[in-house]
Amino acid sequence: MFGKGYKGWLKDGLTPEAISCLCGGVPHQNAPASLPQYHEKTRRLAKLFDYYNAALFDNSLPQCSFSIAKLKYAWGVYTPDGTGNIALDVGLIDGGVRHYKVTTLVHEMVHHWQSYSGADHHTEGWHNGQFIAKMNDLGIAYDNPQNNCHDIIRWGKLDYAMQAEFRNT
Repeated sequence: MFGKGYKGWLKDGLTPEAISCLCGGVPHQNAPASLPQYHEKTRRLAKLFDYYNAALFDNSLPQCSFSIAKLKYAWGVYTPDGTGNIALDVGLIDGGVRHYKVTTLVHEMVHHWQSYSGADHHTEGWHNGQFIAKMNDLGIAYDNPQNNCHDIIRWGKLDYAMQAEFRNT
């Protein structure tokens, strides 16, 4: 999806507003007018990012931008341009199960981690051995890139972090 460019993204169902967010724009400056709660939703994503960055990555991830878009083939997309952008599907944000929101966000955070850790995702692909190992280390059972499911490992890091988050909200 990353190399398709503007016309390819339009074909995939992304709106021009969402594309501008994916292309390194700061979400609150490029917020689609058709989504009045866009600012609040991206702020909540940023808070979740901060929480899971602390809980799972020891605050090692640099900040990135966030966007919400109508994605045709995925619940989330990471774009490594600039400081990085995590886009989540509007359907997932508006009506998805919390478990999937969190695991999709963490999945995209692992891509963000990869882009800053020196992984050669250009030749090996994004879902390479390093990605799979990191997902499993964080407590998400991930062994089949074709399946792309996010099963939380009971008593793993993510399971504990989610339980703590739920107790504090």
